[in-house]
Amino acid sequence: MSETGFRATSRRIQVEKSAKHIGVARVQLGILRFPNARSPDPKNVKRIKNLFQEQQGCTPDDVYNRIPALIDESTLCKALAATTLSREALLSPGPDYPILDFPPGTHLACLRGQHRVEAAKQSPNFAEFYWTIDLFEADISEEAKQDLVEEYSNERRPDDGEFYYKIRLYQGRFGQPPNPYFENRWWSRLATVSVKGSRNPRDRLNQLFKHDKFAEAFDAFQHLPAIYNGLRLSAVNKMIPMRCDEVDTFPF
Repeated sequence: MSETGFRATSRRIQVEKSAKHIGVARVQLGILRFPNARSPDPKNVKRIKNLFQEQQGCTPDDVYNRIPALIDESTLCKALAATTLSREALLSPGPDYPILDFPPGTHLACLRGQHRVEAAKQSPNFAEFYWTIDLFEADISEEAKQDLVEEYSNERRPDDGEFYYKIRLYQGRFGQPPNPYFENRWWSRLATVSVKGSRNPRDRLNQLFKHDKFAEAFDAFQHLPAIYNGLRLSAVNKMIPMRCDEVDTFPF
């Protein structure tokens, strides 16, 4: 994707996100759901928990702690009626965001933030029963939704295996259409990461992609993404010269 095309796509997504943003509200923790997330990573939960403790508590109102969630018009209207709030009240600039109560059995689909919420629940000095949510209309496009998912803030730093998986995913190697915009974003993010033993992690990953047999072998694990967690880009320039791919049988 050209730089001009990348910028045009980015602008279009930002415009849609702004148009579909309903506002900000504080909602009960119990209604938050993370339908597209894996099980929480205990190590990452512990890392964020320690961060909260160093900061002497978690502040759900901070912009980097807020969580994007989707809500349909019917559910929103019921919540506004139950709380006697107007839609305009959700556009408050803060810091006193309104509390939005929902009827029993209601759940909000959150696009990210699972580790942050789990860490807060485990923090001894966390007494909040509400979390601050950025509400978006449920009919937001998949592209804009994915853009919200890809926003990481302090949630966690992707490991080398996730860089491999995401870039291959958006290259269209796993059966879905290629998405040059998100592929470019992950390449750009990789460029900012320092990898021990490798001055340029982009070069190491490109080196792996250019080796057909190794790339094919790694791609075969696409249905078990957790396996990629053990990948270390710093080892690529040592792995390929070993010519392991040329060994078909082992003498015993």
